Amino acid sequence: MKYYRSTVKLTIFLSILAFVMSCASQTSFDTPSGKPEVFIPNISKDQVITKLAEAGIESGAEIHSLTEYQLILSAEGSVAQNLFFGSTFNPNTRDVIQFGFIERDQGVRVIGSRFIVSNPGSGFERRLDATTGNLGKQVQMLLDGLRDSFARGN
Repeated sequence: MKYYRSTVKLTIFLSILAFVMSCASQTSFDTPSGKPEVFIPNISKDQVITKLAEAGIESGAEIHSLTEYQLILSAEGSVAQNLFFGSTFNPNTRDVIQFGFIERDQGVRVIGSRFIVSNPGSGFERRLDATTGNLGKQVQMLLDGLRDSFARGN
């Protein structure tokens, strides 16, 4: 009976582990940078930055940093992010999206990255690159929507 219980527990543990690992799939992007990326023709960098900043603010994010070539948006981490990546020092995480802008060929190349930041603002801050997971797919969908929005003239 004791052997049976430990076997059942091990089977349940391995099943849960396999499920969690399958949810954490890795994505490779078919772009020159290997990250979420789009090229938006016939548009200025300022128009792209304004549109992304507006979308970020409307969705509840904050502008963490803005320079001529980079926009960093930051929002509170989700419950799952806080649970898995928070620490005992600070259980709250930040979900950070970073956009880089390069003007070329009468358009703008936009490259995105996504990070989960634990212990934000402290000396123990850690950044987990979440670009290759499902969060990176969301960034690519955001950039595709941005490109389509400019193509429609919105």
